[in-house]
Amino acid sequence: MIVFLFIATSIHVATCSESSKLVFGQVGDTVTLPCKYDINANGLLNVCWGRHQSWFHCENTVISTDGLQVNYRESHRFSLISGLDRGDVSLTIRVAQNRDAGLYVCRIEIPGPFNDISHDVYLFISNGLDPKRVISETQLVATMAKQEKQVYYTSDPTTLITELYTTSEKITADITGIYIDEPVAVVQTEEAMEAFVINTVRVGAIVFIPGLIIAILFRLRRSRERTSSRGS
Repeated sequence: MIVFLFIATSIHVATCSESSKLVFGQVGDTVTLPCKYDINANGLLNVCWGRHQSWFHCENTVISTDGLQVNYRESHRFSLISGLDRGDVSLTIRVAQNRDAGLYVCRIEIPGPFNDISHDVYLFISNGLDPKRVISETQLVATMAKQEKQVYYTSDPTTLITELYTTSEKITADITGIYIDEPVAVVQTEEAMEAFVINTVRVGAIVFIPGLIIAILFRLRRSRERTSSRGS
């Protein structure tokens, strides 16, 4: 029973990220990374935005809230102006820079263990183009179909590049796993693979360690029962 509870908990934790989105912007733009929750159902919740995947709290926090107040921000360029009182905690970044590109995680803190909900948003910054479009699980379309190839900058251009391809075949976007017949953004990221490996190891540890402890306790109990039966 205990093993089952740990497995169920691990599955819940592993699937806490409800959605992944891509946002494209230009250097110098004001870009908005979307994130919302149902304030009517959950009440007012604390929220934080981080730059890395995490299970229990924000990693490399860029902004966080305490009720309706922002209690921390990494830079004056980061703000939450969409409407905290309506459950809209979208992150606005003014004067976007190449170093702003990469993964952002919006973590909505729900009371109770393993109840937090996170939304992953990948920000891509380009120079001179205008690919401003949020690409969601139901809207994955290319914004620059006339470009055969375009590289988008990230904090480390050697580890994450995006190219546009025009094809009539169905192509899978590595991050979102969505199939379309339009030109798509194919993403290759070491950061996403590293996060996947870390999360897999964590889930395995959560499942394996309690099971090992239970097995040891069970064997000790059996050993004691055998010793008692021999003594009687």
